[in-house]
Amino acid sequence: MQTLFTAHVSACLYGGTDSELALVYNDESVLENHHLAVAFKLLQQPGCDVFAALAANMRRNIRRIIIDIVRTLFSFVLSSPYLNSDLVSSELSAL
Repeated sequence: MQTLFTAHVSACLYGGTDSELALVYNDESVLENHHLAVAFKLLQQPGCDVFAALAANMRRNIRRIIIDIVRTLFSFVLSSPYLNSDLVSSELSAL
């Protein structure tokens, strides 16, 4: 069950499916790219841009930092030994 779960998470995050999002993002870091795109799209809404007062170059730098953080976090979670722990295995077996 754990292997199936890990494979599903990996497929969702990194493509390998025929989902609309996988097609949009060319099977590359699908959920990361989708979540980042939605977050940055929300910043374009009136009254939502918390970075509006910053200079354009600072906004680009912050955007790059946020992208790097999200991608690093997803990579860390997928490579985490806790995904392979007995606790996770027992929880998944209960499903």
